[in-house]
Amino acid sequence: MAMQITTLKNLINKINSDLGDFCQKFAHKRKELANKKKASTQRIFFVYEKNHPDWAINEGGGTEIQYHIDFHKNQIRFGLGFNSDYIPFKNDYEPVEYIKPFVKAYLILKKTEFVVKLKDKGYEFIVGSEEKLENIGNREYYLFGNTIEIKDNEISEDDYHAMLNDIKEDLFNLYCEIFKTRNEILGKEKQMKEQSKKLEEFIALLTNSHNIILHGAPGTGKTYLARQIAESMGAETCFVQFHPSYDYTDFVEGLRPVNKEGSKEIGFERRDGIFKQFCKKALENLIDSQKDEEQGDKKSETKEKKFVFIIDEINRGELSKIFGELFFSIDP
Repeated sequence: MAMQITTLKNLINKINSDLGDFCQKFAHKRKELANKKKASTQRIFFVYEKNHPDWAINEGGGTEIQYHIDFHKNQIRFGLGFNSDYIPFKNDYEPVEYIKPFVKAYLILKKTEFVVKLKDKGYEFIVGSEEKLENIGNREYYLFGNTIEIKDNEISEDDYHAMLNDIKEDLFNLYCEIFKTRNEILGKEKQMKEQSKKLEEFIALLTNSHNIILHGAPGTGKTYLARQIAESMGAETCFVQFHPSYDYTDFVEGLRPVNKEGSKEIGFERRDGIFKQFCKKALENLIDSQKDEEQGDKKSETKEKKFVFIIDEINRGELSKIFGELFFSIDP
């Protein structure tokens, strides 16, 4: 059996009618995915406009991934389109900025069953190419779809019903996955922007106060945030994890047992704690940074001079010059 095809408008009217309840299902799903306050028109799927007599897209699909159908020579082409040209109203961004997250989502999914299943059925990029899609620019269009041959203004009923089934099933599944992945991408980008803003606030605070105490329950990201702050400021990081038995001898300096060479007796020697190690390293870094090129790595400063230098800097309120920006991540 064959179906008579006269105009795209008549074909769209028949498709919308034959899709039945799917029009409503699609409208509600798109409302959910696009975070709309209300669903678009639920009685139709494709929207036909006189200004575009040769093609149509789904209701509401202007700046999103869109179902597309058109007449092209002796073919009906249909599938999912990526459009960086169509602007139905005044937008805050260029069209390409709206469509790029959908493009990224497709590229993430291109080797999954959602895409592979359609490719096995003959779907491909019939407008543009998958290779060039990644670099989509303004006023471009890419169509991942399939074709139905038109002969003597007729198409087979088998081809027609296969198209309807794809619209309701495999294309719909891919549409939903692309939309969901796009939402995840935007969510991560928003989170990164918020983290970046928060990071800038911490850096400004640290620059002014020279130290920060990050507190909170275990697993809330204090150590990760401390690393981010340090790396953003071009500093190295060292971490201390305090526990109930941690005392002055661990943190500043203390006596530690040692075996004397050639003797069974156990002696004691004074060893630096982690804080003192931090301070010495910070001092060495400061002094090395102030050396002339001719001095190279000569160790001309005596210990006495170094500590006098420290006291002088503290008295002048320049403690931050010595220790840099020193901060701790504390678990309760």
